[in-house]
Amino acid sequence: MTIPTPTPAPTISQPMSTPLGTKYGHFPYTEISQNRLIVVASYGQKEYQRYVEMEREAGLALFRLMNAARDRGLWIIPISGFRTVDYQADLFRRQVQKQGSEITAARISAPPGYSEHHTGLAIDLGNGFAAGEGKPDITEQFGKTQAYEWLQKNAQTYGFELSYPPNNSQGVMYEPWHWRYVGSDYARQVFAQARSGPKG
Repeated sequence: MTIPTPTPAPTISQPMSTPLGTKYGHFPYTEISQNRLIVVASYGQKEYQRYVEMEREAGLALFRLMNAARDRGLWIIPISGFRTVDYQADLFRRQVQKQGSEITAARISAPPGYSEHHTGLAIDLGNGFAAGEGKPDITEQFGKTQAYEWLQKNAQTYGFELSYPPNNSQGVMYEPWHWRYVGSDYARQVFAQARSGPKG
């Protein structure tokens, strides 16, 4: 299958309308407009099935990455992409209940308004060969797979980088499954603005 060359994304002309600084080590992000998203996969079954979406250029880059991995006999699957602030709020609330505090929960899940997933540029990846074997997704075990080893060596070629490596400066738990797209001027600007905060 031929993947079309993406059209240039518009640059961000205004600063993000989010507060300066981080929350429990997470940088602030606003939701991307949903008309900028494309579907990159379907994940789950029956009532748990959902579409995985990404910003268009990031999604096309992900297709190229997955095709290249497949040529090497690896099956990398998208698990979670774009998330609304409301959806993230529900995830974070459940982690707080499970972990007992917001500080502890934030090592595992970003607070609403502070997730890279809001940008449409972040993607959680898994090993398709493990699907249906009772092995949970989104665990550090992914870091021991051939798929992860291939990503470490090749993801940068397709514009992706690991968001939360071991002992990262943000204090977030090591997440071998969580990658962000930084392969366009638009994407790099999104992450740079999150780190610098609004101007003026």
